Amino acid sequence: MATKFNHTIIASKDRQRSAAFYRDLFDRAYARLREQGIEHWADPHRQRPGETNTEHGGRGVYFLDPAGHGLEMITRPYL
Repeated sequence: MATKFNHTIIASKDRQRSAAFYRDLFDRAYARLREQGIEHWADPHRQRPGETNTEHGGRGVYFLDPAGHGLEMITRPYL
C-alpha cells in the first residue's frame, strides 16, 4: 500500500500564523530525528549528512524509515 502526501493545498485565513505553525511542526519533527540519532541528509543523494537544506525558499531533510524507505520532509514544494 502506498501513501503520498505530496503537494497538499491547505486554505488559510492567516498566512503568517499558518506558516509559523508549519515551521514549528518541521522544527519539532527535525528535533525528534536528531534526538533519536536518525541519520539524515540535506539532499536526496545523501551527500550532505546531518544538515537540512534551504533551497526553494523552504527547508528540507531526507532520511530512511526503519524498513529503509527514503522519506523527504519539506516545508515548501519545489516543483
